Amino acid sequence: PGCVFIAVDYSQIELRVMAALAHCRGLLDIFQSGRDIHDEVARRIFHIPVGEKVPKKIRTRAKNFEYGTSYGGGAETIWLVMLEQDRTITKQAVMDMQAGYAAAFPELVDFRNRVYQEVMDRGCYETPLTGRRRLFFTTSKKEEIYDAPQQMCAADVVNTGFAAENRRRQ
Repeated sequence: PGCVFIAVDYSQIELRVMAALAHCRGLLDIFQSGRDIHDEVARRIFHIPVGEKVPKKIRTRAKNFEYGTSYGGGAETIWLVMLEQDRTITKQAVMDMQAGYAAAFPELVDFRNRVYQEVMDRGCYETPLTGRRRLFFTTSKKEEIYDAPQQMCAADVVNTGFAAENRRRQ
């Protein structure tokens, strides 16, 4: 009684946050256009012409790669995770995807490098939305550092939204 259950579709929130934080024009344009993000990323990293259908297997590979990258994974980690779903994927194929992704979205590479340097200099990452901080230690893995911005900011967005809705209901 008096409670409300809310179901929320995050709709690629981490990818959207990552694109916004990195000021990645290519990803932001895709999101703003309403086109399928995974089809468009596959087009760019596999050089599939506009108008040509993206094969399902290629879209799935691009999607898995993109999420692996957004969660901070390097080529080795992403390859091992993708190998569980696609026994034909090679480590070289993942490295080629990584190179294609970096070429298509260079702002993401720059952003990751800036975040890593900031954490090395300050020992923490601070979210731009709420100023919440996560401390890192010299033993922290790069993957954890690369993952922090979009995970923390996505949580800030969701928490801010829930808090606003809670205030509205009172």
